[in-house]
Amino acid sequence: MDSVLLIVPPFASVEFQSLALHNLQALGRKNGYCVDILYLNMEFAKLLGEGYRTFCNLNYFLLGERVFAKAAWGDLVDEQIYPGLYNYRDICKRDFNPIVFFPKNSELTIEELKRCEDLAITWGKDLEKRFRSLNYKYIGVTSSFEQVNSGITVLKAVKRVTPGVVTFIGGFNCENRMAYGIDSLDPDREIIDYIFSGESDSSFISFLKNSGSDNRIIYSEPFPSLNEIPNLDYTDYFVQLKKYFPELLGSGNLSLAMESSRGCWWGEKSQCSFCGTSQRVRFREKSFSRIKNELEAAKKWGINRVHMADLIMPEKHLTELLPYLSNSRDKWRIYFEEKVSLNYNELKLLKSAGVMEIQPGIETLSNNILKKMAKGTSLKQNITFLKDATTVGFEIFWNIVWGIPGESISDYKKMNELLPLISHLEPPVGIFHMTLVRFSPYFNNPEKYGISNISPLKSYYKVYPNYVNIKDLALIFTCEYLNENVENPGEIEKLIQYIEVWNNSWKNFLTRPRLELSIKGDGTAVVLDTRELAELTIYNVSDDEILNLLEVKLFTGSKIQNKLINKKYAIKEGNDFIPLVLLGDDIRKNYGNSC
Repeated sequence: MDSVLLIVPPFASVEFQSLALHNLQALGRKNGYCVDILYLNMEFAKLLGEGYRTFCNLNYFLLGERVFAKAAWGDLVDEQIYPGLYNYRDICKRDFNPIVFFPKNSELTIEELKRCEDLAITWGKDLEKRFRSLNYKYIGVTSSFEQVNSGITVLKAVKRVTPGVVTFIGGFNCENRMAYGIDSLDPDREIIDYIFSGESDSSFISFLKNSGSDNRIIYSEPFPSLNEIPNLDYTDYFVQLKKYFPELLGSGNLSLAMESSRGCWWGEKSQCSFCGTSQRVRFREKSFSRIKNELEAAKKWGINRVHMADLIMPEKHLTELLPYLSNSRDKWRIYFEEKVSLNYNELKLLKSAGVMEIQPGIETLSNNILKKMAKGTSLKQNITFLKDATTVGFEIFWNIVWGIPGESISDYKKMNELLPLISHLEPPVGIFHMTLVRFSPYFNNPEKYGISNISPLKSYYKVYPNYVNIKDLALIFTCEYLNENVENPGEIEKLIQYIEVWNNSWKNFLTRPRLELSIKGDGTAVVLDTRELAELTIYNVSDDEILNLLEVKLFTGSKIQNKLINKKYAIKEGNDFIPLVLLGDDIRKNYGNSC
């Protein structure tokens, strides 16, 4: 039976398994093929050291592609790693870093990048020795984000020592039109024999059964039957992890990559304007019994953390999977991406089921910008979700995106006034300028949003040969459109500065800001307020005030509502009265909150 080797090149994170490759492995073995997975990213990460993590994060300089440019293309790439590399104005037409994480990422020096480049060249040559002993008919690499040049380096090494091996490449970098860009990298077919575009679960098996394909680019439709994918075997991953990073085993920092669905049920109705999920937006989900079986089988790996790769948690989980997990003896720690429409009781259900880490699609704290984004949510929903999720006790990963077509300076003036009031809620982990990505509504219909002069990020032209079709290959683009904050970024700079202060204030659990309502031993209800703007740390609240703090209400202009707004326990937004105080179960039960 034909044997297949699937390779994970740098710069994939070593802490995660390649879900896509293990899916292909499971389906290949189910159909009688020998399919192995080689985690070359681990080997290179071990050689590189701590700096490897820097390359795993999205950046506008394509650092991962740059480091492997010479290894992949030699003299066909003239651009050198030069002192002006980190020039935001030159690369993406911005005066400061458009991608800010908290804590902030450190940038590698030019000298460190040159060392990485030399290491990549040497490593690529050493691969040839390794591959001489391999005995596979097919060898393929996965390629998403900054894995093009490293993948080319790997496949070149394969072809040099075993020219008869059939090579292929797949992954998000080959999605749709981008497959033509990958095709242009190797017009003479000396490196890549086939290119898989789209979800290749079905086409991969057909390819093996037919011993190839008549077409170099093999297009695939979204895989409809997720239940047909067998339980995944992560043996290859853990064997190689033990070899290169044994300290991670048992560290509590590893997660099992799983998926309970693909696509986005919200995106099928109304795709967010900046979202670039392409045809993969079509929603499909596994059955409850299938997920249950998969979790049961996953216990053999001895890891209780699960990273669900779903773009959005299926709604059915609220009535099937989560109640089951809540009553199960197995205690999982699960990550899910969520929509902010979940209410307090639903969030409690998630927590009891073991969902400890969530990424809600908040994106901004402005009604006007949310409408421009087509998020289908509102400021009151975002604040209420953050309030309830903080109360329940999740680790919340959310971002603020700015630079949206149609936003205004006034939107951020209001946001900057709001942030000190909500410093008791978990802060965002990043603030990013809107990235124009292929397949997004912004990219597909630029005229609708006043977007013009779309061109690939300048970095692409510095890391590939000049014959490559960059317009097809690129995922990230620059563009022009009217935006007050780009020309006058003062409010954005204030926003970034405050979010950094906000994150710093949350480092210590005991001293982080609080605004919460509780009942003392004598039955007195009090608000504890330790925000920097607090006038009183302890405030005794009346029953009428509590009733107004329970949930979002219509703003009536009542004396109590105005009093609570003046004390900064609530805000008025349009016709909404939005409470900010955290409420525990005791308050909700005693005062009959219906949320």
